[in-house]
Amino acid sequence: MKLKLTILFTFIILLSSQAQEKITALAAQNETYALFQEQNWKKLIEVGKLAIESNHDFYYLRLRVGIAYFQLNKYLLAEKHFNAAIGFYSGSELAQEYLYYCYLYTGKTEYAHLLYKDFPESLKKRINQKSIEFIFAEYGIKAASEDFRPIFEDANIDDAHHFQVGLKHDLFNKFSLFHAVTHFNQDSYQGSVKQLQYYISGNIPLGNSWLVTPSFHLLDTDFDGSTNFDIFSSREQTLVSSIKLTKYINIFELSGGVTFSNLDTADSSPVYFGNIFISPLGNNKLVTGTTQYINFNSHESTHYGSNYFVFYNPFRPVSLKISYFKNYDLFTNFIEDNGFFINNSLGITDYRITTQLNVKAHKNLSLYGIYQYEKKERFEGNLNYNMFLFGLSYVF
Repeated sequence: MKLKLTILFTFIILLSSQAQEKITALAAQNETYALFQEQNWKKLIEVGKLAIESNHDFYYLRLRVGIAYFQLNKYLLAEKHFNAAIGFYSGSELAQEYLYYCYLYTGKTEYAHLLYKDFPESLKKRINQKSIEFIFAEYGIKAASEDFRPIFEDANIDDAHHFQVGLKHDLFNKFSLFHAVTHFNQDSYQGSVKQLQYYISGNIPLGNSWLVTPSFHLLDTDFDGSTNFDIFSSREQTLVSSIKLTKYINIFELSGGVTFSNLDTADSSPVYFGNIFISPLGNNKLVTGTTQYINFNSHESTHYGSNYFVFYNPFRPVSLKISYFKNYDLFTNFIEDNGFFINNSLGITDYRITTQLNVKAHKNLSLYGIYQYEKKERFEGNLNYNMFLFGLSYVF
């Protein structure tokens, strides 16, 4: 009997404590307003969460909580509150403007442009959105290391040279297009390769935080080579096509897709890939994630590749990205990044370590440098590359 009374008494205490934790609608309105005036953002978020858990939800509550997250630079967490505020009052220019910058500061420019399309003229004039998002140019040298020991004494592999220009722009405030033109060339004992490439991809927002990204990569390859018996040359055009579907969920970005190609540096069978990116701080200051690749080739075997990365922006002008790619089977080169990254240089990649440093030199101008170490395998022996790349980008 005493045990039953004790359990009942404990249950009553738990119920009463939970009841005490609830908040009334009037208290939620008054407390969040006072905390907003004090700019006590963390406490405002706590009270806002409690109010929503108590089934009190209204325009000003969501607007204040969204602004609190925004002031703490947690743009990914602010998004849903501004969306909810707009759901209560669709004509709120303040909520719309805050949501626009949440999208912009987290790289969801297509959603920002889609939102901008329906803004009133006064808000459009204040934001003054540009149709071109950014342009860039870069040049890199990929040098074969001296520890390459081919079976042929006179077999030489010269440095590979890479030059690329590109831009990203908005189209009708409905989707964006990214373009890149690349020139690649390398000489070796097998011959001389010159390759001109054009890449285009489109980001199309589907609503409800979904995004679809189709892409095409056209390559024009000119090869001049020789053997002991003959001198020959060839020219061919190849096409890589890819499509990716992305879903944004708070601090998570999940995507999957498939890439098709007929390149001789990669297996012609489709490559399936999936991404998981996480922004634990609720913004783009720290992002980490992985991309997994799988290839079911025509020889009825399966091959895997993985890429892992960490991006960190310790303070505004400087950011650092480190990534590691591993090819587990050494059967083929993988085409990566939704068809954008193609292995042009000789050999099959075993693993690759890349470090990228970005420095904001001006309000709109950024400089970046990349060092990459890549281990490749060939029938003549291991082949290691050191790549040094410098680039600049201008954001409008």
